[in-house]
Amino acid sequence: MRSGRLPIRLLVFFTLLMMLPGAVSAQGNAQLIGYAVLPAGTVTDGSPAGQALSGTVNGLSLPFSSQPLGSVTGVVPGDYPGVWMVLVSGTFQNPSQSADFLIRIYTVQIDFRNANGGTGSANPVDWLALSDPKKFLANIALGSTRSRTLTGADLTPRAFVRLPDGTFWVADERGNQLMHFDQQGKLIAAPMPVGSAVAGLSMTPNGGHLIVALGNGQFVGADPSSGEVLSTFGTYPLSGTKIGGISMISDSEALVIEIDGKDGATGVKHVYLADINSGSKNDLVDLLKIDDPNGLSGIGSPFTFPYAAINGIARMSDNSILVVNNNRVPYGQGRQPGTADSTEYIQVQVGQSLAR
Repeated sequence: MRSGRLPIRLLVFFTLLMMLPGAVSAQGNAQLIGYAVLPAGTVTDGSPAGQALSGTVNGLSLPFSSQPLGSVTGVVPGDYPGVWMVLVSGTFQNPSQSADFLIRIYTVQIDFRNANGGTGSANPVDWLALSDPKKFLANIALGSTRSRTLTGADLTPRAFVRLPDGTFWVADERGNQLMHFDQQGKLIAAPMPVGSAVAGLSMTPNGGHLIVALGNGQFVGADPSSGEVLSTFGTYPLSGTKIGGISMISDSEALVIEIDGKDGATGVKHVYLADINSGSKNDLVDLLKIDDPNGLSGIGSPFTFPYAAINGIARMSDNSILVVNNNRVPYGQGRQPGTADSTEYIQVQVGQSLAR
């Protein structure tokens, strides 16, 4: 009788294969266990935005009467359970249209719809605007104002972290630099260059390093006190794809969003667990194939996350993660062509422990 067990030599071979740099192992389908939506047309207080635009785009009338809460490029835990802080890019497709779209960090209360109930809502409860009152930056759009608030005409913020002292580091994709802001969102030092094509930013749990992901897949470490680049780690393998965002869960492991940059429920939209030293990666979630047995999304199962830009990611528990899309307000239309995408907050249970 033949045994169903693999010969020892084959087991050793497959084990060694998965240890190679760039190797990928697969998990079973992840499960949607929390779902919340912030509608595409959500605006907050402030001055009108998008005055360089007009008409109707994907069902939204432009310009906006006040500041839109969309184009989320990063998410970090807030001060209380259920509260998160999100960074918005302040960009309407290109900088020339974005001189009145303020770059803000919002505090959002999320009431996930889950198996026990919940409204499925995400509500902004506070915000702070990033600004440069000490004039570290030249030629900003609102440079003649007292506050010198920063807009999408000045920067393209790609990700952020919050330090224990309440200050923020923001990764600017346009200038390929790190920028340090105080608790009120004021720039407190000149930006620090970090290389080229900034794609993500996180911090090691021990607080020892800021970890920057570059567009070529390379990880570099920077000093959390100064932003100075201190070290170079491994290179994350990419093949016609790009890094959407990262979140460190240990001193050497990162959750990495890998995307193809295209709207629609095809192509590559995955979350990997990567070793930043070796470059190896383990497939955690296919974002186009998430089980939704409880019907939390109302969209169907498998649930898909079909967005061109997915930047926000964080560990929520030992076996679940939070993922947030960048709806590129009002231009994203990954969920339904011709309809502006909402911002969706999804809690996904993964097939392996994230406890460290």
